[in-house]
Amino acid sequence: MMIMSYGGRMNGAFVVLLCMVSCIIHVAESSHCTASGPLPDGFVYDATLNSCYYFMYISTGTWLEADGACNRMHSKLVAIESAAEQTYIWNKITADGQNSKTFWTGGNNFGPQWRLNRPGATSLNIVTYSNWNAGEPNNPLLEHCLELSTGGGWNDVPCESRRFYICELN
Repeated sequence: MMIMSYGGRMNGAFVVLLCMVSCIIHVAESSHCTASGPLPDGFVYDATLNSCYYFMYISTGTWLEADGACNRMHSKLVAIESAAEQTYIWNKITADGQNSKTFWTGGNNFGPQWRLNRPGATSLNIVTYSNWNAGEPNNPLLEHCLELSTGGGWNDVPCESRRFYICELN
């Protein structure tokens, strides 16, 4: 591969490649959630939970589409792991006037148990904290993805349904 062209100037394709690598490194470096550092665009930081959250209120997607959107932001669908996290998320949604919407979380039962797709984890974790609505989960054959429903409780729904979503980065 020729890097230099006539007159000692860099080849345009090489310059583009360098710019792409630089951008990828910059995005990877800036996709961290800390109290002292700059937040990734659109994310909000909660010091108590030491996590950043992105609340998608504008468009919906299937569970896989939402998961992919979070992955493109170097995050995961939110893994609600405690009552404190549940309260923070629901209070934020309510304060933003969005509590009539339903949201995808990282919870799913693609295997034998409900699991969370945790940010920074290499594997899925079994759900230990839960906030299921009464009678939920109720349809293990057809409903494999976990939504945060209106009212703040959890509901199992078909993964092909369209929901708003919340991404988490920590």
